[in-house]
This record gives sequence, structure tokens and C-alpha cells, in this order.
Amino acid sequence: MSNQSQTDNSIPVYTIDASISALFTSHTTTTQGECDKRATSLLSAPVTPVPIQGAFSYTVVGGSPPRLVQFRCSESDIDMNLLHLARSIHGGLVASTISHGHIGRCQPLSIYIIERLPGITYMESCLTNGVTAALSPQQSQRQKNTVIDFARFFAASWKAPQPMEARSVQDSFMSKLQLLAQKLPSRFFDSVEELSNNLSLLFSEGYPAVLTHGDLCEMNFLVDPETGHLTGVIDWAEAGILPFGCALWGLENILGFMDRRGWHYFDSYQELEDLFWRSFKDSVGETLDGTWRAIQVARRIGILFRYGFRWDEALRERIIVENDSGMKLRQCRTRVSQWGKDKNVKPQEMEAIVQERQKRRLVETDKGPLVFEVRGGPAEPQKIGWWMNQHDVAESFLYAPSPAASTPSTVGCHTISDS
Repeated sequence: MSNQSQTDNSIPVYTIDASISALFTSHTTTTQGECDKRATSLLSAPVTPVPIQGAFSYTVVGGSPPRLVQFRCSESDIDMNLLHLARSIHGGLVASTISHGHIGRCQPLSIYIIERLPGITYMESCLTNGVTAALSPQQSQRQKNTVIDFARFFAASWKAPQPMEARSVQDSFMSKLQLLAQKLPSRFFDSVEELSNNLSLLFSEGYPAVLTHGDLCEMNFLVDPETGHLTGVIDWAEAGILPFGCALWGLENILGFMDRRGWHYFDSYQELEDLFWRSFKDSVGETLDGTWRAIQVARRIGILFRYGFRWDEALRERIIVENDSGMKLRQCRTRVSQWGKDKNVKPQEMEAIVQERQKRRLVETDKGPLVFEVRGGPAEPQKIGWWMNQHDVAESFLYAPSPAASTPSTVGCHTISDS
């Protein structure tokens, strides 16, 4: 998370001075000078603040080779056990970190020396390289590299399931969803209710609980500014063990961009999202047919929890309201409205559904009928039948679209007997 100043009561603008000032004014009695002095002593070298600061931390860099010294509020301390787990799963994408006690007696700050990973934050890369809805060939390739590496990052967690306090997490999720249903603007109610009704999918047998990064925003993952390849994932203070997919809201950040007019998806966002899921499936070696709906429920819950709540000045998490300034309400509205658009099955998706439906009915007769899902929602049999009638696809014939195309990552299915 980052501190931001407002220029027009709606568009947040980050400034390093405002961010640093907010931390030392509101969250600790320790001064910036005292932290700089301690960091200089620890590194035996002068230090300077890094260009992107967190809301609950102050970070400086110095020494040769460069290392970071980070001072963190107690509200956002690092769980070293979870950090070690992150390094065991993600390897060199997670920085080596050593705790060095505290500074200050009243509202003390925890001190960490952190390996400096290569690359710059994704946000800095976007500012350096520029982004528009229509990506140039060079921008497109850079974005694809980021998407593929992001998919592999999520795949690594999928392949390393962890024990979870399921009842506690499920109760917490339901409590948050109930609060959102009561307090969010009324246009969000149907979306929240749908997720509440499907929450149990995330806690069903066989669905993995994984180490989840709690703040996978544009400032907390690093990329090579030339190639777009992922070089690091930082700030694990909000990490926890949750059902897989709750951090997939972070994927949205690389499918579009924010400017002064609001959030925009890239023109090629569907191609990029398909690339993500193809790369993810290749990495995990599974089709995801039986878990696709649960994944999409987790992704949407993550989006609502990320953009439906905000931190107030007293570090309390509260629900956004209609008159909130800033981009929280705008982002929540934009992403949730995208779900509605996604309910319309696209031609390529329907072609893939009909092809698999007819194959199961006419060739794989020893198996049960299939139920299809598109972006986590059911593909209604009546709409499939209507499409077949409109395109003269007889029930007694196989269907092969021309030209042949791979099944979109947005389409999932499972046998009725397996549901």
C-alpha cells in the first residue's frame, strides 16, 4: 500500500515526501533522522530513501552491494515464518530478509535488512515505458512476458498447498461479504450475493489453500524494464494461508492501466488473460476443469475485498461508500461491471462448448453429460441449444469450428457426476 496526495479530490498522486511525512507524523514517534542514522550504522554506509515508499514502512538503500533497510509499523510487521515459506516456494523472487530488532520506545518500528532484488516496480516500469490501451509490438511483448511470469508465480503456490484454518477463514469471508452486502452501494448487491452463495466452493475437498500475497499491487512486484520479466515480489507483510485465487485481483493490474480518467483494460486484455491461464495450466499440469468455477469465485472475492474496503486514518479497515473520493470506488465499480460484460458468451467460447458437448454426447458415450462454465458462471443449456439452432448444428452430428481453434481459457467444464 502507498500513501498518496490528492490534486482534484478524485485522482490520487503519489509523492515520496508526502508518503514519508505521513508515516512519521501518524504512526510513530521515531523520526526519519533517527531511522537514517540507524540504517547508516547497520550498513556502514550512507543511505537514501527508495523512490516508492509504503504506507506503513520507511525504506532506505545503501552499501555495496546495495541493501535495503526497512522500518515497519507494528500494524504491518513481517511474519518471518511466512516469509521463509515464500522463499521456499518462489525462490529468488523473494528477498532474503533479516530482522534487526526495533527502534523507538513509543510506537516502535521493526527493523529489517533486506536483499535488494533486481528490476524496478511494475508501476515505475509503466511510467518509464508508457502505456496506452493499444499496445505497440514492443509493449505487447513486454506485457506478455510479465503475464507469463505472473502465471508461473501463481502456479508455484498452487503446487505447494498448505494447511489452513478453514472454518475461521470461511467465517471471516462470510462476515466480510455480509458487511459488503449491507454497506456497499446497492448496485453491488447482486454480485456480493452471488459470491456468498458460492463461497463454500473455496472450502470444498480438493481445492487448495496456498500461501497468498495480501497486497499484490503495482508497487509490490518488480520487473525488468526492458523485457517485462518478473524479477521479484516484495512486501509480504499481509501474506496468509487462504484458498487459491484470492490474490488474483493482482492479475487485473497487468491487464490494463490507470490514468487520470480512470481504469482502462488494454485492447488485448482478453488475449493477455488467455495467455495467463494457458501458462498457468502448463505450469501446474492440470486442466482445472473441476476447479475453474471455484477459482473465479476466489478471484472475484479477492477483487471485492481489495476494492470494497479502504484504510482510514486510524488504520481501521472500513467499507467504501458512495461519496468516497479517490479511485477505490471507481476501481470496484469498473471491475465488478466487467463481470456483467463477461456473462455474455463470446462466439469462440460457444464454438468450443458445442464442440465438446457434441463430442461427449456422440463419442464419449460411456461418460456422463458435461456442464459448462464461462468465467466462473454457468453456460445455460438453453443458450447452447439456441446457438446450435441458429448455426444449423444438428444434435446428431459432431461439430468442428472452422478455422480450428484452441479452447479459450475462460471455458471450463465438468461431468455432472463429478460435481
